[in-house]
Amino acid sequence: MSGAAVLEILAPGLFAAPPASAKGSGRKNALGGLLARADAVAEPGSSVEKNLYLRFVGCAEPEQDVPLAAFEMLGLDLKPGQGYWLKARAVRLFADRDRLILFPPEPNAGEKVPADSVVTAFNAHFADRGWSLLPARAPGNWYLQAPRPLALVTRSPAEATARSVDAYLPRGEDARLLRQLATETEMLFHQRMTGETDGEWNSLWFWGGGSLPSLPGKAPGRVATDDEMVAGMARHFGAALADPTELASDGAGRSLIFHGGLKKAIESGDEPGWWTALAEIESLANAAVENLRRRRFDEVRIGDGSAPVRRLDRRALRRWWRPKRDLCAFSETGPAG
Repeated sequence: MSGAAVLEILAPGLFAAPPASAKGSGRKNALGGLLARADAVAEPGSSVEKNLYLRFVGCAEPEQDVPLAAFEMLGLDLKPGQGYWLKARAVRLFADRDRLILFPPEPNAGEKVPADSVVTAFNAHFADRGWSLLPARAPGNWYLQAPRPLALVTRSPAEATARSVDAYLPRGEDARLLRQLATETEMLFHQRMTGETDGEWNSLWFWGGGSLPSLPGKAPGRVATDDEMVAGMARHFGAALADPTELASDGAGRSLIFHGGLKKAIESGDEPGWWTALAEIESLANAAVENLRRRRFDEVRIGDGSAPVRRLDRRALRRWWRPKRDLCAFSETGPAG
């Protein structure tokens, strides 16, 4: 649909189980009824990050990391340049018989050891090999600059949480190098910081590596987001940053609203934050659909970035007979209805 006015609303966590205390009434809501009328369009990538990246570049190597760290740094005005950067997060690794199990650190554990202490110890130890750490905004998170571009495929700590790390370790030609770095980092922190962390984190997990791409991209014309990484993508590929309410009302060209509130609330167990984020997403979706009826949009797409996105046009809105569905039901891969 060349030249069509298309709005996409992506909200990771939209089709996931909410925080335990938020379960119950409200899941079969107006948004669930609306999406039941939609057509399902499969996502091409294996993760939210890969599918988001494809919306900006149009294509990507299947066995290649999305440069999440570089985009996030750009969104925070940290100027990654052409360097190869990875994200680094404090984690807890526990030995369970013959396996290592990964868990996030205890709440606020990352604040107990100042980011500068970690940076100083790490950078002094690895200076002669060209690795360096830079603090990120969130406690317990850093950016890692590699001495050269790496051939890697990594997995996020969220994917590996409460699981054996074996299936989530880096792959690719330089995987062994990164694994060795992680092992040496774990030993470094154990030796230098025992007693400071109280065992609440004992290693760094590295993922999301790459350099800013030189691809011209096929970015949406306008983007609204509360996520620094997505803002960095928009900036790099020349998309204009806008207000989400404005995008839900104005049907010019291709636009993207990326809402990260549900995912953050689920990860932190924040029930009030989850309900607030869901209400914001419903409000945006309702405004967009109303403007679809008024022919300001040709299409409205709503999804969580991993399950099939739900495509609505004016023909789909007439499917009034389809019953409301729980939002969790849309995590399935089958067609709507």
